Amino acid sequence: MNKKIFLLAACVLALITANAQIIYNFEDGTINGWTESSVGHWSASSTDAIDGNFSLHQIYDSPSSGHDQISLEQNLDVTQSTTIWKFKVRYTYNPSSTNNWSVFLMSDTSAPYITQDSSYNGYAIGVDLFSESDDTLTFYRIDNGVVTDLLKTNINWQTDIGSQAVQFIVTRSINGKWNIFIAKEDDYNNLQFIGSVTDDNHTNAKYFAIYYE
Repeated sequence: MNKKIFLLAACVLALITANAQIIYNFEDGTINGWTESSVGHWSASSTDAIDGNFSLHQIYDSPSSGHDQISLEQNLDVTQSTTIWKFKVRYTYNPSSTNNWSVFLMSDTSAPYITQDSSYNGYAIGVDLFSESDDTLTFYRIDNGVVTDLLKTNINWQTDIGSQAVQFIVTRSINGKWNIFIAKEDDYNNLQFIGSVTDDNHTNAKYFAIYYE
């Protein structure tokens, strides 16, 4: 599982109002404040940093298949104003049902409990979460651990993205309208709108997390 996913949290921005935001970067070389499902499997690494000097990096080279999660407590109230998540991801291997990643924008539980056989609720964006294998960038809803595809984009991660870093901007209105934008690393200033869906089944946004298999 070595060196397959990077997250730059200098660009993780959870915004409620102009005066209420979470901005996290790893430029101090630590992952203080983050909870790992397995301690020592993630680090703030200077190896191939997306921007700046450090990026969050899954570092554990497992001899067998498995999964890792990491989470940050965000405690957002998404019912009061538009919420914005902003982050960058680089995933350098071809995705599949056994090689995949997802970023959980909202979860009601922390990293150790975000697994295929756990009961939790939230929303995530990623590729081939748990058992899918079509390599499509997808926006998911999770209900008591059951995954529903809310939005299949027209982005095939393997053929359209590959090993490039991608900037994501995801917005949620107070009524649960989600808008998703991406920009590739060769043109971060040119955001592409890739889809919208309305769903307000869940409003518990206690944690931001990453799942990586």
